[in-house]
Amino acid sequence: MHSTQCRYNFYFIPAIVSGKTPKTLLAFTEAHKACNPMSDKGWVDIAVKTSTDGGATWGLVRVLHSEYAQSHGTWVGNPAPTVDRIHGTHIRTIAFCLIHSVCLA
Repeated sequence: MHSTQCRYNFYFIPAIVSGKTPKTLLAFTEAHKACNPMSDKGWVDIAVKTSTDGGATWGLVRVLHSEYAQSHGTWVGNPAPTVDRIHGTHIRTIAFCLIHSVCLA
């Protein structure tokens, strides 16, 4: 995972979960660098931003996974974070799809 100030052209499929403290939020998304919002070609990253003040301000984009889609249907996407509320409010798994049919965690 690395932090970046890179500007993405589009964000899709957002998912927000609360963190260990009530004001900590984590926002996961598909981050597209392509100029065409209707295309899955090009660089698609699974990214996260963190807020520690209930969403008033946000940190830098952190890239969890990066994939270059050479053709339609070879992208990563649909991030789905899960939180373990029994053993503490922390992220256990970030699942996302690869090539429309394979899910990674």
